[in-house]
Amino acid sequence: ELDTLDVAGDRVAMILPNGLDICIATYAVLAAGAQCTPLNPLYTARELREILADANPKVLFYDSNQSDTLQSLAVELGIEHAFAVGQEMREFTVWRDAGLTLPEILPQADDPAMLQ
Repeated sequence: ELDTLDVAGDRVAMILPNGLDICIATYAVLAAGAQCTPLNPLYTARELREILADANPKVLFYDSNQSDTLQSLAVELGIEHAFAVGQEMREFTVWRDAGLTLPEILPQADDPAMLQ
């Protein structure tokens, strides 16, 4: 759904633990032509506030276990789109037979990919 948010050239922050969700999010961000900004989910709200303010992401993916803190932080910082990600929201079968294809224009070799 990132393609509907017009994120090409923008940053997408990801505050997710190691696992399937961060892998999927990373490839989705890159396929959408945006820059990944992966952040440690163990950072405190104070640490994340400063980093997110500096990175200025258009989208934030965060672990659903941190919804209270990170949703309010996204609102405070004016992050346009914030999405909770977690096991209870994962429905891979939704995409089966959906006719999904890769984006028409894939990122180029010299496009920025990560902001670490």
